[in-house]
Amino acid sequence: MTVRGQKGMALVLVLWMLTLMMIMAGSFSLTLRRESELVSSVRGTAQARALAEGGLYYAMPMLVERDPAKRWRTDGTPYSVSLGTGRLTIRVLDEEGKLDMNAASDAALRELFLRVTGDEDLAQRLSDAIVDWRDPDDLKRPRGAERGDYEAVGRVGPRNRPFQVTDELMEVLGLTPAVYQRVEPLITVYTGRDGINPAKAGPEMLRIVFKGDEAAVSEYLAQRSVAIGSAPPPIPANRANSPIKLTTGGDTAYGVWVEAELPEGDRAAVEAVLKRQQNIQNLPFSILNWKIPRLHASSGGSSPWPGNAAGS
Repeated sequence: MTVRGQKGMALVLVLWMLTLMMIMAGSFSLTLRRESELVSSVRGTAQARALAEGGLYYAMPMLVERDPAKRWRTDGTPYSVSLGTGRLTIRVLDEEGKLDMNAASDAALRELFLRVTGDEDLAQRLSDAIVDWRDPDDLKRPRGAERGDYEAVGRVGPRNRPFQVTDELMEVLGLTPAVYQRVEPLITVYTGRDGINPAKAGPEMLRIVFKGDEAAVSEYLAQRSVAIGSAPPPIPANRANSPIKLTTGGDTAYGVWVEAELPEGDRAAVEAVLKRQQNIQNLPFSILNWKIPRLHASSGGSSPWPGNAAGS
């Protein structure tokens, strides 16, 4: 090879080395940028979650406020609160406005699932399967499910004891995640009562009690909204024949949903059940259940709970 050829080959090698180094430098820069964005995202999510948890403690004194006009409503009404640099949306539902899965009658369970799914056969099967899950015996109800049915599909059940948390309902044979997502805001395991208090119920539960009569629901909600500090309006006589019994009482346990959003757009939510009882931190509530729910992609409608607009 001539001297000129050797110089040409050396130049090609140098150019290849420079190109390779540029590719490596670009890849390294991209990796650093992605890791930085990941760390920033994790930090933002953690800050939003901490803010959401703070929202639970913000709600506590608002639920025991002595002035009825200032006390927060417990029917799912959303309250908007500025805390630090973030913004909170807080909703509270009295557990007495929900149907207790451990105490509800067969008829009440059927009505709940019929109104939610529109399928009479499915409503009956789910009602029987839930009763088979919570009762202590191995006697199968006509459309229910006992141990052999669960074993046939490779699952464990029923527990033959009361539900400990509402999420346990997802283990019941025949209940799909889609159906559970729709009934979750309507059910509880903390009242021990067969029935609901309509004065504490959210709009969705009232639609079930009023058998889908939107006009009756709207009228009742309007009357209830102005009854702060006084007796709630009575249920119309022609709407009081629901299989779901109507009770009184409440203000003992609350489901609380808190969603936090930071200026940068980071969001997080916390869902908990609070019970009135002085705890070791001298707070007016103890936390019975706590979970981190999954947020939807959009900000609007992230909470599974419906409610009337309000502000704070």
